[in-house]
Amino acid sequence: RSLFDLYDYHWDGKLSQQLDNWYAKPVTLRKSAAFPISLPHPLRWIADHRSDSDLPGVSEAIVHGDLHGSNLLLDDDYNAWVIDYEDTGYGHVLRDYAEFGQNVLTRLHPGPDGSLRWLYLLAVNLVSSTRSDGGMPLIPEIDAHPASARAHKILSAIQRIADQQTQYQDNRQLLWAILLDIAKVYTALIKDRRRQKRLLYLGGIICHRLDHWGDEQWPPQDWATIVWTST
Repeated sequence: RSLFDLYDYHWDGKLSQQLDNWYAKPVTLRKSAAFPISLPHPLRWIADHRSDSDLPGVSEAIVHGDLHGSNLLLDDDYNAWVIDYEDTGYGHVLRDYAEFGQNVLTRLHPGPDGSLRWLYLLAVNLVSSTRSDGGMPLIPEIDAHPASARAHKILSAIQRIADQQTQYQDNRQLLWAILLDIAKVYTALIKDRRRQKRLLYLGGIICHRLDHWGDEQWPPQDWATIVWTST
């Protein structure tokens, strides 16, 4: 089945219940000085393109089901311990990796300036490869910024471990998994407007990448000329 249908089934129809609301969303997100790129509105895009999530090689496994920063504890020896197994059960084999990656990008704010450019740079690199083992490029701007470099290291590890443990081939599986997780979390975060905005921007970049999957040029050439402001 499609990934949309698979996630909707495991989430008790929470995605399909929102479709009418998502169809009412604008086609594109509103640009701003803080994020001056025209992107698809991810919720509307999911509603319009959900049949495109019918991808080859989709499989299920036992997943944690709620893997994010608040459910990871670190002891004095830097060992990570996972808690809260209430949602453990069958699910898409990439579900935990996608949720953790989304959480890193939208919940950890890299730097005191709050610039959304760091989210943009990390997201663009995350979605760059079409293969599961394609890696995540580390550009000098990210490497020179400690918080962004740390987030990049975590995201690269997530991709590497997902590839090693699941043997998935098409990176669209991971991007769709992140996108559907964004949709679920956005709907639940009614009072957290700041993170909702970050979720939409991340989702918009993923949608744009999926729309231009076969393009040789990534990111688009005109994105390099955009002027960013901190906010």
